[in-house]
Amino acid sequence: MIYTVTLNPAIDETLEVEALIPGGTHRVLSRCRYPGGKGLNAARALGVFAENCTALLTAGGPTGEELAGLLRREELPCRVYPVPQPTRVNLKITVRDDGLTTELNAPGRLGDPHAAIRLQQELLEWLLPGDYVVLCGSLPQDLPGNWYRDCIATCRGKGAKVFLDTAGEALALGITAQPDCVKPNREELQLLFGYRLSTPEAVAESAWQLLNRGIPQVAVSLGAEGALLATREMVLYAAAPPVTAANTTGAGDTMTAALVYAQLHGLSPEETLRFAVAAATAKVVRRGTCPPVMSDIQALLPRITIKAL
Repeated sequence: MIYTVTLNPAIDETLEVEALIPGGTHRVLSRCRYPGGKGLNAARALGVFAENCTALLTAGGPTGEELAGLLRREELPCRVYPVPQPTRVNLKITVRDDGLTTELNAPGRLGDPHAAIRLQQELLEWLLPGDYVVLCGSLPQDLPGNWYRDCIATCRGKGAKVFLDTAGEALALGITAQPDCVKPNREELQLLFGYRLSTPEAVAESAWQLLNRGIPQVAVSLGAEGALLATREMVLYAAAPPVTAANTTGAGDTMTAALVYAQLHGLSPEETLRFAVAAATAKVVRRGTCPPVMSDIQALLPRITIKAL
């Protein structure tokens, strides 16, 4: 079983415009509201991959009810833990021509930490050796930055494999518990190390530093440039094939889901990176936060080349 954990989900309100000009007046071409949050996006992608996955999340207020309704409509297996504070709303502004998405993400609060405590307690009760736990996204402002670190330690103690996709303090503390895989993007990795990573070789060096801290696998998403995968045996780079993007939101989350799928099915590092980049690329051609479709992923696989760094 795979469990994704999303403690700071959102409603993603997506606006499409012809062009985004700072300080300008814009005509909205389309407006939609989707389930938001890294763990939910990862769970939706895992559903596309036909994996048995349950999404665990907190939600509150009218927006929390709306979020739960959207998930029911998608028939996503999930368990919602009610909280006092309303679920946040994030604004995503997408340019029609190139799919470039500007994200305005609101902070989130639970209002009471007991829902997060109960979520973790129940997760630990359900976990069996060999299960997967995917910890995704930012933490609510009223949870401590070490929440992921402590959850990683307890889940690994139950024999589960843990994947971590977060940023800032939660990432810095989370890696000290040595999850089985971390998947930052370039900007999150730069923030972690405090210097610019302008080339794949620089990204590879920073990934090596994480491997030396006891992380078995590091994947770094590089947006339209592709991705890098580092293990203790090798560092691989794959360029993303050119596509006409519709919306880039959720591409990194789809990549995280692909990494879980690859490990479950025993794919080689080369196969893992190829599938992860194909899945993320297939996501960006979809509108809104809709997950990719397998036919698009399969069509992209032959277009992705891998090279060792």
